[in-house]
Amino acid sequence: MKTTTRASAIGGVLLLCALLPWLFGTAAAAGRSSAAVAAVAAANCTVPSESGAAVPQTASGTAAVRWTIGVAKTMNVSRQGQIIAVMVMYQETTLRNLANDGSSPQASWPSPGRAYWLSVTRLSLKYPHDKFGSLDGAHDTDSIGLYQQRPAYGWGSYGTSTGVTDPEGVVQRLLDPRWEAMAFFGGSASASTNTGLLNVPGWQDMMLADAAEAVQGSTLGNLYAQWEPSATRLVDNNQDAPAVALPWHRGGGTGALTCTSIPTNPALGEAGRNPIGSLDLVGIEGAGVRVAGWAFDPDAINGITTVHYYDYGPYGTAGYSTGVANLPRPDVDNVFNVVGQFGFSAVLPWTGAGHHTICAFGINVGRGTSNPAVGCRDVEVPGPIGYLDGASETADGQIAVSGWAADPAAPGVREEVHVYVTGPAGVNGTPGIMTGDARPDVQAAVPWAGPSRGFHATVPNSGSGTTTVCAYAINVKPPNSNPQLGCLSLVVHDDPPIGFLDAITVTGNHAHVFGWTFDPNDSATSIPVHIYVGDAGYAFRADQRRDDVNAVFGITGRHGFAATVPLPAGSSQVCAFSIGLHGKNPLIACRTVRSGVNAVSPLAVPATPKPKAPVPAATSLPTSEPTSAPPTSP
Repeated sequence: MKTTTRASAIGGVLLLCALLPWLFGTAAAAGRSSAAVAAVAAANCTVPSESGAAVPQTASGTAAVRWTIGVAKTMNVSRQGQIIAVMVMYQETTLRNLANDGSSPQASWPSPGRAYWLSVTRLSLKYPHDKFGSLDGAHDTDSIGLYQQRPAYGWGSYGTSTGVTDPEGVVQRLLDPRWEAMAFFGGSASASTNTGLLNVPGWQDMMLADAAEAVQGSTLGNLYAQWEPSATRLVDNNQDAPAVALPWHRGGGTGALTCTSIPTNPALGEAGRNPIGSLDLVGIEGAGVRVAGWAFDPDAINGITTVHYYDYGPYGTAGYSTGVANLPRPDVDNVFNVVGQFGFSAVLPWTGAGHHTICAFGINVGRGTSNPAVGCRDVEVPGPIGYLDGASETADGQIAVSGWAADPAAPGVREEVHVYVTGPAGVNGTPGIMTGDARPDVQAAVPWAGPSRGFHATVPNSGSGTTTVCAYAINVKPPNSNPQLGCLSLVVHDDPPIGFLDAITVTGNHAHVFGWTFDPNDSATSIPVHIYVGDAGYAFRADQRRDDVNAVFGITGRHGFAATVPLPAGSSQVCAFSIGLHGKNPLIACRTVRSGVNAVSPLAVPATPKPKAPVPAATSLPTSEPTSAPPTSP
């Protein structure tokens, strides 16, 4: 017997697993080895008590209770015994005559072994029944019927017809509510050899739940007690049920072995057909792929069919065994003239961007030969999306980029962006730019992206001139593709300042330095000039009028300088540097002068000057004070 515990689901076996072997032919042949016995048995097929004939049928709710009361009256079982029987049916099957799909995970079985008994169990799907399978609470071991009786342990055996010699006959009897009630009650009037309620010593003096546990062999018999009030009401409200005649008697069944009635009506599932169905929909939904359709097994029309999904994508195949066809589909009911819930719908996870083929397979629960595909459909799974909105030059010659990006495989998660700058100096790549800027416009257009999918960053240029800037969204599921968000072109102005040292005059111990300089990246702005006497630096600004310079270069602004710096005794090298807006500080020129000599320095630049780049921040130094740090090489 089965226990009263019940798992809500059982792990499915993925497609391509081997079907259980069909073992009945060999076992039945072993039981029919004697032609003489067969001839004698055949003569008894017209005698119901010898043939073992049974009538499998649905029997749920009140019908199950009335069958039980009718059998109890025939066997002289008291009201107390009737209530115990109904309590058991409540707990075991919720008053349903259940078939079994042979999906039990139990490992230990009597001979001939697990595969054989689960194959016997699956025969129940051919006959009328109320529900079946793990999803309907009928998957416990090889249990069948209202009381979940087990053919592997003799329940259903009658004379020479046993689970080994005549599995069809046994299963038929275990789906006949007359046999089921008779076997549960047991006693001297029962044709079943199993121990029933009337065989339990002192059952009349037990608590009703304890008596139920004694018959069922349950490890959690206390669960029967919860059904006592309901069972009592049903028994008392159906005492008008008539006595039911039993076509079996104790010690009978000598002819049952050759008298099993095997149905030939394909509607009962004898044909051994495979599941049918349709995959109606495959489409993107949020961060997943929605699949929907319908499926049922014609050999097990009143149970739930399992559906397996397979995703054949660019990065391999993923299988999902959790689908069930248990949703309403009245259109299917109408077309096939059936009653049930055969629709399925699920959202599968993404396994990478690109082209995918999604297939659904109906898993056979009857006597069919395969688990056929009910349909396949293609879908394009998107990768990260976004846009490079802007790329512009900054005041210091770098490039400011902005845009948005989001990966549907990780909605609401910050997305990484890489930016590549291609210019006259080559290609520069900048990784690690993350989204996080508020972009309500993006969220309005792409709700799953979330409110903060904008990005901005400043990246280095790649030389002065025409430049192309491209941004890429980095997929959160490597090694999937990293799509380009866009490219923009701009002209980068990153030339160094230009200038000229016109003259240096010396008066006593001071040098007067004259010249001009400007930064072509912003020619209207006056830029700093640093003057070095040896290692001593002095900061000035080229902010004097030089209309001649403006005229020659076609610019505006004030770009001349006239600076006075102190000289040490003796000869000194005086150098001028332009301080550029983009961090470039080129040497203008150097001259060698001597203090105390009132003269104008020569115009030629010494052959081997060793100028050092000034510190750009030195523009705030007073003209009469030396800088605090030596210059660095330009």
